[in-house]
Amino acid sequence: MATTTSSRRFIRAGLLSVLVALLATCSEKKVEPQPSGTVQAFYNQLFKIVEENSINRRKIDWPAYKAKVWKRVANANTLFETEAAMILSMSLLKDNHSSIIADNKRVLYGGIGCQAGPAITPPFTLNNVGYIEVKGFSGSGQEATNFAQAIQNNI
Repeated sequence: MATTTSSRRFIRAGLLSVLVALLATCSEKKVEPQPSGTVQAFYNQLFKIVEENSINRRKIDWPAYKAKVWKRVANANTLFETEAAMILSMSLLKDNHSSIIADNKRVLYGGIGCQAGPAITPPFTLNNVGYIEVKGFSGSGQEATNFAQAIQNNI
């Protein structure tokens, strides 16, 4: 009977050792995000465009850039769900000029963070001379028409 008990203990110890070894070698499998096909196609095209055309294309670590943006895209099914990734993709370019127009919505990001300059005062004041300051504008279609009409109304 002592031999049977010793054998059982030996078998249990062996099984326990195998179980511990298996658990030690098992690690959590890292699951890569899988955005929808439409989202993947959009970002692959975006990466191609910015890599070829960005003013800072020779200064950017493109693998790191793409990894950061893909991480933000995550498992998105629609472009709407990736607005934060769009903003990140533009900010990482650090050019203060790039923007994305998706679904007729413009995503702008000023990566450098320009500060407004000092207020402009008229260079001269004469009773018979008018002066209108035209501030910067970015837009198209009806927005541009409204902007131009506002200037004309001031004149």
